[in-house]
Amino acid sequence: MINSRRARVKISVLQEEYAHWNRIMAWKIATLALLTVVVVLSIILLVRTSPVRPTDRRLIGTWVSDRDRTIAECKEVWGVTEDRLGVWSELLGKMSITFSEGMVETDLNGEKLITPYSVLACDRTSVVLRDDSEEGAWAAEVLGLSTFSKIHFDGDDSYWVFSEPGAIKEYFRRVTDTD
Repeated sequence: MINSRRARVKISVLQEEYAHWNRIMAWKIATLALLTVVVVLSIILLVRTSPVRPTDRRLIGTWVSDRDRTIAECKEVWGVTEDRLGVWSELLGKMSITFSEGMVETDLNGEKLITPYSVLACDRTSVVLRDDSEEGAWAAEVLGLSTFSKIHFDGDDSYWVFSEPGAIKEYFRRVTDTD
């Protein structure tokens, strides 16, 4: 009888310990599951709301300044003649811009400049870029120019920007894809 009582007490203690460890394991599993959900949701949120994107695929390729379309816009909207455009008239149509992943190369009369950039925002019709170069930072600080550019697409192979300084709406057309 005593042995059976001791056995029951021992079984009871073992059952209590077993239940205790089951509760601890359940809490550990629940905590781990919750932590996993939090990490996954954080990663999804971070990826979806990341302000900087490497590029926008619509940019990739080489673009050239569209002199004729830009001058036509100046004449139509502002009534500005080609003579009044002055130095701008001489520069229009000579610049090429080649976008690749995170880098842009500009070429004006053989003078090339390679600049890193980031895409800060984009929508159906436009992309906002930030010039990530030291020259861009210098121009912003010393000359008061923006390090941001907004590209307005008006077709698969055409876009326009406001050229700074001068606020001329300059058009560009795609000449090659690099995809």
